[in-house]
Amino acid sequence: MNKMQEALEPRVLALMSMRNAKSREVGFSDYGELCLYMMGLLPEGTRWFYDVLESIDQKTLAPYKALLEKAKERAGAEDITGDNLFKLVYALREPLPRTRVAPAAKPMDLAREALMNIGFNLDELPIRIAEENIPYGGLGLAIKVPTDHRIVVQKGRGNVGLFLHEIGHGLQAVHITWPEPIFHNYEWCLGAYSPAFDEGVADIIAGFVRADKWQMKHMEKSAERLAAEKANRDVIAPFFIRYQIAGILFEIDLYKDLDKNPGEVRKDLQKKWLLVEPASNTRQNWATSVFPVAYPIYGQNYFLASIIDWQVHDYLKQKFGEDYVFNTEVSAWLKKNLYSMGHGTHWMDRIESATGKKLDIEGWLVGQGIE
Repeated sequence: MNKMQEALEPRVLALMSMRNAKSREVGFSDYGELCLYMMGLLPEGTRWFYDVLESIDQKTLAPYKALLEKAKERAGAEDITGDNLFKLVYALREPLPRTRVAPAAKPMDLAREALMNIGFNLDELPIRIAEENIPYGGLGLAIKVPTDHRIVVQKGRGNVGLFLHEIGHGLQAVHITWPEPIFHNYEWCLGAYSPAFDEGVADIIAGFVRADKWQMKHMEKSAERLAAEKANRDVIAPFFIRYQIAGILFEIDLYKDLDKNPGEVRKDLQKKWLLVEPASNTRQNWATSVFPVAYPIYGQNYFLASIIDWQVHDYLKQKFGEDYVFNTEVSAWLKKNLYSMGHGTHWMDRIESATGKKLDIEGWLVGQGIE
């Protein structure tokens, strides 16, 4: 444990304890349960969230065990532990030659072009963007929906995907047409917005530059190269998914028992989800992260956002064809189906209405190469 972690951990735990106390005053067992409920993740109670995780556990368990055996066999290792897990799993990927962005274009210029390709003219929208020295990659705030959205990204660190993610938040805010302000979906008001959906909407916009057709044009990647990259992602997907879930549950489980050593909480999760003896340093520097303080119980939103992102892009490809990333009609579809109603309908209903399916966990897993 470094000095900063040693100084901050008791303070963060004290803050978590105060959050738990206030949550119990309004009938929740702990702050984690309150957040999951208030963030709109659980229309059927907390069981919904854990049912999703159980389903993913069942679908990924056998592929993950097979991956561990393959990693052990290739490395000639006697055993895999938390200390060598990353190294041995990532060694299963095939080495690929480096590529570069073909045009000498700045990330913001590429972002503007990607938006123009799907029918959005960023310069005509009430979205302001600045680069400053901030402790985040990027941050977007709806100052007044739908007429004033502001974005700040870390100076010198912005990439096209980061710009588009933050702009994605802005596109949602400035295209809300629902008349009542209570449904305008202002961010960071617990219970007044749906962060999993909002992060998903942002990821959808960033996803346009991850699409094969865009990569072929702007990154000069061949179909063979793209297939090889997908194969590399697929081979480690069972590990990566389970690793993400273990990280998400760390904070949630810690709120359930703040008297428990945080290192022991992490050990239990590594044993369950990664099936290995934990790394020697399981305590890690969790309290030095901004998330337990400023973004408590937030990791599940990014995880669900990746599923929403995949589902919407899969639908857009079916509706508009392989070249959908260069189809200006896409913006109208996004406005009508994902932006305009604000918080007037539940986020799961919006996804089902837009794509014809409820949140498609199984389809997303297949998209990651997990049958």
